[in-house]
Amino acid sequence: MERVRIVFMGQDYEVPALSTVLQALEGVGYQFVRGVGCRGGLCGACAYLGHLEGEEQIRPGLACQSIVADGLHISPVPSYPVIRPPHILEDRAATYETVRDAYPELLRCIGCNTCTRVCPQDIPVMDLLSATFRNDFFRIADKSFDCILCGLCAARCPADIAPFNIFLYVRRLTGRHLTPPSHDVAKRVEGIDAGTFEEELDRLMSAGKEELEQAFRGFQTARSGN
Repeated sequence: MERVRIVFMGQDYEVPALSTVLQALEGVGYQFVRGVGCRGGLCGACAYLGHLEGEEQIRPGLACQSIVADGLHISPVPSYPVIRPPHILEDRAATYETVRDAYPELLRCIGCNTCTRVCPQDIPVMDLLSATFRNDFFRIADKSFDCILCGLCAARCPADIAPFNIFLYVRRLTGRHLTPPSHDVAKRVEGIDAGTFEEELDRLMSAGKEELEQAFRGFQTARSGN
């Protein structure tokens, strides 16, 4: 099998050429401990920054989605230290002023578009930040829905903005104040409050592996039939 050279924490390693960055790092002994179990799913917990020898630009991405390259220097970013203020929904309007008061750093955006270029989900991050000034909350909620909170936009932002937290607040404000209530959701919440599902949940919590697998197969069968 063809192998390529990667550099991780200053140490050279040879890894299979067709392996993902995640597989390569685990193969040389690195342990991801922050919820990485999807193996190709997009949970946002395996963000990394890479720098290929001979290139000037940093290569950001998700380790489970990216293939290694010869001469790739890798630095995992499994968590980025951003501070999220309380997302107060009651007694707040779904407006730009509400978001600005919670995230005043929004005003520091210099329009460099680095956040958009770094996003592994191809979300137009800078454009959506600008949309907050226009109170275009439905567009922000729709276009940022695929955000997986990987933190790469915050890690690369020269103005120290955390766009993913801002979008999360906008989606919550939109759901609370702008989106029409769902009667189906209200009915399901009533059922939960009334304890309708307690017996079934208790049964699942005490079930063994074989019973859970059987229940899952039954769910898949019923879903495919619909």
